[in-house]
Amino acid sequence: MDPSTILKKGLRLLQQQLQPEEVLDHLLSVDLLSQVEYDRCRDMKVKCDQTRELVMLLMCKGEQAYKEFCIVLNQDQRHVKQVLDDIALGTERPDLVYIPQTEVSRQLLAKEEVIRHLQQQLELQKQEYETNVFHKSEQIARELDEARRRTINAEKELEGQITWCHRLEKHIATLEKEIKDLQSKSLALPGIEFEMEEEKQTSVIGHIDAMKCALGTSEACDPKQGLVLPCLHTVCAPCLQQHTEKTFICFCGREAACNEIKQVDHVRRNELTRDTNIRCGFLKEPCEGVVVSLCRGCQNYLCQSCTQLHKKIKASTFHDVESINGFPENPNFEQFKRPICDSHSNQSVMFIDHECQKAVCSICHSNLPADHDISLIDDEYQKQMTLLKQVIADHTGNLQSNQAYLQQRLRVLDSLKKRRNGLLQNLSNSYESIVLALKDRFKDLRQNTLLEIKRLQDAIQQDMKSLQETQAAFRMTTDYAQRCLDVDQVQLIALAPMIAQNAVEDRKRLLPKCTSLNKDIVFSPQGLRALHSLIHRVGDIICTERDTVHRDEVPTLKDLQQQNGVSQRTIASLTDEYKMKEAKSKQENDLRGEALSLLNEQLKQNGFYIQEPTQLTKTSILHCIQHAFNNDKVNVHKASITANDELVNKKQLIRFQGQGRLQRYMGTCGTPYFPCPGFPCYLEMVARVGLNRTLTNQDLIFEIGMCWEDYADTEHTISKLPHSYSMAVSHCSIHNRICRMFWKEERHLLCLPTETLPNTTGAFDSLHIGVAYDDSRKKVVFIDVKTSQVMKVLENVDFSQPLLPMFGVYNPERVSVSMRIVTVAEMHMPKEKIKLILRSLS
Repeated sequence: MDPSTILKKGLRLLQQQLQPEEVLDHLLSVDLLSQVEYDRCRDMKVKCDQTRELVMLLMCKGEQAYKEFCIVLNQDQRHVKQVLDDIALGTERPDLVYIPQTEVSRQLLAKEEVIRHLQQQLELQKQEYETNVFHKSEQIARELDEARRRTINAEKELEGQITWCHRLEKHIATLEKEIKDLQSKSLALPGIEFEMEEEKQTSVIGHIDAMKCALGTSEACDPKQGLVLPCLHTVCAPCLQQHTEKTFICFCGREAACNEIKQVDHVRRNELTRDTNIRCGFLKEPCEGVVVSLCRGCQNYLCQSCTQLHKKIKASTFHDVESINGFPENPNFEQFKRPICDSHSNQSVMFIDHECQKAVCSICHSNLPADHDISLIDDEYQKQMTLLKQVIADHTGNLQSNQAYLQQRLRVLDSLKKRRNGLLQNLSNSYESIVLALKDRFKDLRQNTLLEIKRLQDAIQQDMKSLQETQAAFRMTTDYAQRCLDVDQVQLIALAPMIAQNAVEDRKRLLPKCTSLNKDIVFSPQGLRALHSLIHRVGDIICTERDTVHRDEVPTLKDLQQQNGVSQRTIASLTDEYKMKEAKSKQENDLRGEALSLLNEQLKQNGFYIQEPTQLTKTSILHCIQHAFNNDKVNVHKASITANDELVNKKQLIRFQGQGRLQRYMGTCGTPYFPCPGFPCYLEMVARVGLNRTLTNQDLIFEIGMCWEDYADTEHTISKLPHSYSMAVSHCSIHNRICRMFWKEERHLLCLPTETLPNTTGAFDSLHIGVAYDDSRKKVVFIDVKTSQVMKVLENVDFSQPLLPMFGVYNPERVSVSMRIVTVAEMHMPKEKIKLILRSLS
C-alpha cells in the first residue's frame, strides 16, 4: 500500500482537523509543491476544500512528500499524525510511520541526565525541606503586647518560606511524573538499529529442460516426435493433437498458435535417436562398435576397427573419410546422409522445390513445371549453413557484450557495497559530532543551572540567618521581661526602663527583603524549535555523478544576522524610495482625478457614462443612444407618429404613402441600427397604455425588440421570427392578466405579470422600459426603469448582421397606446443605475 491509500482513508479526518496553511508553507519551502499548486490551494476559501486539494496533490508526490507532510504534522498537529500512523500500522505499512528516532534518542539521553540531576536535587530539596521544617517549627513563642507586631511579621516570613517549600514539593512531584512518562515512552519506543540490512538476493531463472515437451499432457507424449515452436522449444505431435485450444503458453512464457506449428524439430529428434539409430554400417553383420567417422564415398558410418579396415581396402583408399569429432556443430550428421526420394526409392534427392516445399530427385525434377523455383540441394544447404553460422556469430558477439555489461554492473555493485560502508561511517561520524556538541551544550546549561540555584540558595540562607538572629533577640528580650515580672517592685522599676530600651533597639532591626522568594529557575527553550526543524533537514543522500563536490550552503546564525542587516538597510532604502514614489503618485492621481472629472462631465452631455473613471475599459463605458422613430417606414394603416414624436396605434390619413413603408408589421422601426460596436449601449422608452375594454385571447398591446432587416416586415409581430429578440406586453391566457413576454428567435422564454396595469376597462399605466445591449458579449437586457430591476437577459444574440430596432402598437379598438423614446438629456442616470446595467451585461 502506498501513501496515497493512507491519505485516502484519512481524508475525512484531515478535512475536519487539519490546518492546511502550515502544511502548504512547509511543502512549498522544501520544493515539493510548485507555486501554481500552492496558489491553487490557498485560493480556496473553505478549509476543507484546501485540505482536499492538498491531499490530492500529496497522492501524486510519492513517499518523500508524505514524509515531509508527517514532519510538519509532528511539529504542530501531532493528533492528526497519530491517526495517520494508526492507519499505516493497521494496513501493515509500518515503514510509512514517521518516527524521528535520532531526536528521540538524543532527548532520551538528555532526559536520563536530567533524571539523575533531578534525583540529586530531590535528595537535596528533601534535606533542605526537613531542615526548614525543623527550624521553622521552633518559631512558636509567647508574644508580648509590645512585640506582637514584630512576631507576626516574622511568622509571615516563615509562611512564605513554607509556601516556597510546598511549591518545590509540587515541582518535584511534577518532575517525578515526567520521569515516569519518559520511562514509559522509552519502553514503548522501538530500538534504534544501526546494523546494515542484509541484501536481498535477486532471483535467478531456473534451468529449463530444452528436451522437454512444452505441453506434456498426453499419455503418449514422445519428444522424438517433436515439432519446433517459434521460441525454439519443442512440443510433441501427440500432445499437440490432443490440445483443444487454438493457442497455448510455452513454459518460457511465450504464446504459440497451434495451427502454425508445422516444422519438424530435427535437432532434438536427431539428438534423441543418435545413440540408438547410428550404427557402424561397413560390414554386413551388425557391428556394435562406437561410431567415430563417416565415409562420404560409401555413405556409411564407421567404428574405430572398421575405419582401420576401410583404409586397407584398395577400392576405398581414396574415399573421403571425415571424423565425427571434426563436426562439433552437427553431432548427428544426419544432414550428410543424402535422403531418398519419396516417389523413387532408388534415387537420392538432388533438388529443392521451393514452390511445393519438398526435396525431389532428378527424375521428379524433369517433370516439374517450368515456373517452379528450383535450386540444388547442396547450394541450398550451403546457403542455409552460412546463414546459421552468421546467426551464431552475431549471437555470440551479442552474448559477449551482454556478459561484459553484466560484469560491469557487478563491479559497480561491489563498488556500491564498499561505498555504502564508507557513507554510513561518514554519516555516523557527522551525527556523532552533533551529539557531542549537544552534550557539551547540555553540560554548560547544567553548570549554569547549578550556579543559579546555588546563588538563590545562598541568598535565602543569608536571609534565614538574619531572621534567626532577630528571632533570638526577640526571644531574649521577651523571656527576660517575662521573668522580670516575678521580682519585687523596686527591682522591676529599676529593670523596666532598660528592658524597654532594649525592646526599642530590637524593633529597629530591619527585616530582610529577599527578592529571591519571587524568583524561579526555568529552562528557556531559546532556539530549540529552530534546532528541531533544522535537524530534520540536516544532510541529504542524493544520487549524482562521480567525483561531484557538495558543500554546506545552509546559512549559520551569523550569516543570517548579516543577511538581516543587509535586508534592513535595503528595506529602509526601498521605504524611502516608496514614500517618494507615493507622494509623486498621489500628486499625479490628484491631477488625473481633476482631468477625469472634467472629461466625465463632457461625456455625460453626449450620453457617455463611465462606471469607474480610474479603471477605464470598454466594458465600463455605457453609451446612451439618441434613437428616433423612422417616419418614412411607419405602417400608416396601423400606426402613426404624432408631432411630438410619439408612436400611437391609430392609422395615419396620408393619401400618398411613398415607397419603402412597412406593409405587414403594425408599427415602425427606429434609427440608427443596432449595434454601435465597441462598448455597451442603452436606450429608454415610455409607453402610456389605457384599456378601452377587457383584453382576451392574448391580445397584444405593444412590442419592443430588434431583428434582422430581411425579416422586419414578414409578420405583424417579430416575436416568432428567426434572428429576432423582443419583449411584448399582451394579455396572457396562462395567468389571465396582462404580462410582459420575452421572445428569442421564435422561442417564448419568460412571462412576467404586470403589477400596476390590471385587465379592467378604464385602467391606465405608464411603462418605463430600458434596453441595453453589448455586441462583444452577445447580450441584450430588458430593464424595468421604475423598479430598477432586470427583467430578462438574452444571451448568445446573433450580431453577425445589423439588428433593426422595431416598435409595434396593436388593437386600437381595445387599447390606446402612446410610445415615445426618451432623449439622452431626459435620462436620469445615477451611479446605481449605471452599475445595474453594466452588471447585467457582464
